Amino acid sequence: MILKSYKIGVSAPLSGCEGEHGKQMVRAVELAIDEFNQNNRKPYSIEIIVGNDKGETEEGKKVAESFVSDLSIMGVVGPLNSNPSDGAAPLYNQAGLVCITNGASNATLTTHGYKSFFRIIANDDFQGSALIDFISNYLKVSKISIINDNTDFSSGLGGLVHEKASARGLKIIDHLEISFGKEDYKQELSALDLSSPEVIFFAILEPEGKIISRQLREAGNKSIFLGTDALKPSKFLYTPGYDVPGPYHSCATTDINREKSAFHFAELFEKKYNEKYSIYTAEAYDAANLLINAIDSTDDPNRENVLQKIRNTKDYQGASGKITFTDSGELKDPKISFYYYKNGDLCFLGFSDSFI
Repeated sequence: MILKSYKIGVSAPLSGCEGEHGKQMVRAVELAIDEFNQNNRKPYSIEIIVGNDKGETEEGKKVAESFVSDLSIMGVVGPLNSNPSDGAAPLYNQAGLVCITNGASNATLTTHGYKSFFRIIANDDFQGSALIDFISNYLKVSKISIINDNTDFSSGLGGLVHEKASARGLKIIDHLEISFGKEDYKQELSALDLSSPEVIFFAILEPEGKIISRQLREAGNKSIFLGTDALKPSKFLYTPGYDVPGPYHSCATTDINREKSAFHFAELFEKKYNEKYSIYTAEAYDAANLLINAIDSTDDPNRENVLQKIRNTKDYQGASGKITFTDSGELKDPKISFYYYKNGDLCFLGFSDSFI
């Protein structure tokens, strides 16, 4: 039966330290849906329904329960983060409701046999290998310390980098796990050897990075700082006034200001919202369009048909690049970009395959 409208759910962190990224993620999905509805000739429209998962496991479950119970929802964009994805994915899988994450990178999310979970970015296993290549072949250092917090993303990536660094013969000076959400880390950092590591790798989020980078420098540390896209292309590891190179960071999300595939999306986004926003927005836009195309390309839109269309995605040209999903729901042929700060300016260094 054809309904008057079908819905796409968005599970996003709309409060907390990731709130701004969640807001922009929702905007990207709104943009895709508005485009469809303006040009649509079908006897139905597509609507957006948003749930605030707060970046937390239990809240992700609550959003999933709500979305699963609304049978007009044909698919979900998100969650953005690994913790709510871990909580929500089994519920979506049980209901046969497809979810496409634009940011959750914990590698174990695709190891449970879920048939409805997909992601449009590189997972942490891929990023971990790229980070070790970068440390070894670009930074050309061998003594590393690792700092991560106790969230699914951070602990997962921190552990993978430790494992891969050891396998490549790098020396692990320290591996420190901190508690997420504190405002002072001096006590935890006092356990670190501050003079031996040539590079400190941070698998942490923005608020932590801003505090810890400053406190390490104040304690006398002069190591190279290396972060990930969890710190976003930001200055939260930047410590001007200290004679050290960098900081450097890897990034799995699409830079809409330099990726040709994203230029049209960036133009549309800026026109609608009077700003450009590069963090996970191209991926959210692509996820929404994949769901819209799946709904639009069947005479009988239902969860089963939409899920099958997504599973068969091959060489879809999106704002984030070409998208093909593997049998486990991973993005085929992902890439990681690397950046550094020089005199306060963000500079692109290259993609991960440049540092193998």
